[in-house]
Amino acid sequence: MAALHTSPSFVPTSGLTTLRRGLALRNMGLLVLVNALWALQYPASRVAIAQLPPLTLTVVCLSLACLLVLPVAVRRTRQRQVAQPQTGAFWAAFAAASLLGLIPAVGLLAWGESKVGASRAALIGLSTPVLTGLVAWPLLGERLTLVRLIGLVVSLSGGLWLSLAQPGDGTALSSGEAPTQAALGLALVLGSCLSSAIYNTLAKRVLTVWSGVELIAYSYLVATGAGLIAVAWFEPGAVNALRALTVRGWVAMAVLAAFPWALAMLLWFRALARLDVTVASLSTYLLPAFGVILSALFLREPLTWAVVPGALLTLAGALLVMRFDARAAEP
Repeated sequence: MAALHTSPSFVPTSGLTTLRRGLALRNMGLLVLVNALWALQYPASRVAIAQLPPLTLTVVCLSLACLLVLPVAVRRTRQRQVAQPQTGAFWAAFAAASLLGLIPAVGLLAWGESKVGASRAALIGLSTPVLTGLVAWPLLGERLTLVRLIGLVVSLSGGLWLSLAQPGDGTALSSGEAPTQAALGLALVLGSCLSSAIYNTLAKRVLTVWSGVELIAYSYLVATGAGLIAVAWFEPGAVNALRALTVRGWVAMAVLAAFPWALAMLLWFRALARLDVTVASLSTYLLPAFGVILSALFLREPLTWAVVPGALLTLAGALLVMRFDARAAEP
């Protein structure tokens, strides 16, 4: 690991090139795994949302994921030798990430999908990296360099290919009926994307003091408390819905909590510790590809070869930035 911090003047150019290439591939591999785990939410959510209202689903998944990571987070906090300064700006970023970046991201998405369908929601979701870049610019000072802009365009092209290749879903938007409901669905999903962008960006600030597991556990804890209040107000039948939940529904909830919400988020914050949030977010264009594949595997939905070129374009755009952007290549 010491070689990573050696001055370039003492390292041959070929050695730096090899090092940068290796870091780019390692980071890309980590982000591919993260997106594959995140994509489990597509088949699992489809099973769970048929039995639970969206807010209840979100809060239960948050609480289960919190139970998984909270003991590790508390131990990590207690083992820290030197207390990190926690300023007012830190707590403001943490509170905003917890309240604006978790419940809205999932709740609005589930609500929006019921009006525009999963495939159209995935298409709108392609705006997340763009929104992340726009939010990160004023909050973190991350500039949209030429290399990053090219990578964004290439990855966006792959994501659009993946989403547009999916057939119509028979919703109001695809059939041309109920335009008001379709417009509401579009706005809800876009709000979910903005919420995710805010969480990813503010998380970068919190990670300067806390580890990824601490951020996940404590933000989930705060969001669960706020979510319980929202459930009591908007979904008073939540308890009865949970009592009627089938074994298949509980398995779907367990998958959501353990993989997209716990393990994937831990790996995501590990990637954010190495990369700018704008760069890492490019990989999320892979979600439609993994979503189609996993839905075909677990729900027997149709799968076509159209996902291959889209996935390759998405990978190419993200790898381009990690390979040639100077800041993205830093360990």
